Amino acid sequence: MTRRTTLIGTIVLVVGAVALWARHSSSPMVNEPLVRSAQLATPTTVEAWRAAYPSGDRPVGREAIERARSVGDAAAVRWLAELAAGDSQVGAVAGAALGGIASPGAAATLAELAAADGPVIVRANAARALGRSGGAEQVGTLATIAAGDGEPLRVRQEASLALGQIGDGTATPALAAALVRAETDLSAEGEQLRISLVQALGALGTPAARSALVRHVEQTLSPTERAFTQRALSPRVQR
Repeated sequence: MTRRTTLIGTIVLVVGAVALWARHSSSPMVNEPLVRSAQLATPTTVEAWRAAYPSGDRPVGREAIERARSVGDAAAVRWLAELAAGDSQVGAVAGAALGGIASPGAAATLAELAAADGPVIVRANAARALGRSGGAEQVGTLATIAAGDGEPLRVRQEASLALGQIGDGTATPALAAALVRAETDLSAEGEQLRISLVQALGALGTPAARSALVRHVEQTLSPTERAFTQRALSPRVQR
């Protein structure tokens, strides 16, 4: 081994060590957030999640968020909602994790968040999660949101699609009525809403849902909306 090779190897090791220290330098000797996360059992309250991963612990931020998504209990849901609503650095990541929860045990908490007067990112992702976590008990809440003309577009879209995933036909009247009302909205947002309603009705596949779609496809629609409606009328529809 030449002296030049040895020198290069030493430089690489030093640079690597400095980079590693910079990533985990909350303390020059001990990375306290990582130690806490390694020692702590699964948090069972929102306060426990906050204590385990306090604001500013970026080295474990995304790992903690993914952990909360996989745990998926009520405390994890509320902690993710809190991050999504108020953390400018990881809020979007936390919102996506909230939307990815699939936990029937958290359905009531998700429904509460979806219906509350909170940030759109929280409400929309809570509604989205209900597509995999919710059941008959949440259909009424989601139907009210989907049919609510004053609700934010994204929240209505996610609520509609969640109803299609749950597959409870009792949501058909609310979705069909919302589709009729939305036909008078000629904006791009109106079309986006109608497409979500169409997808939900197609996923439900009840006779009343198909009747609503047959009626809708006869309206004056853009090529995109017509394609979605025709697909919703096909025998097999999946979100």
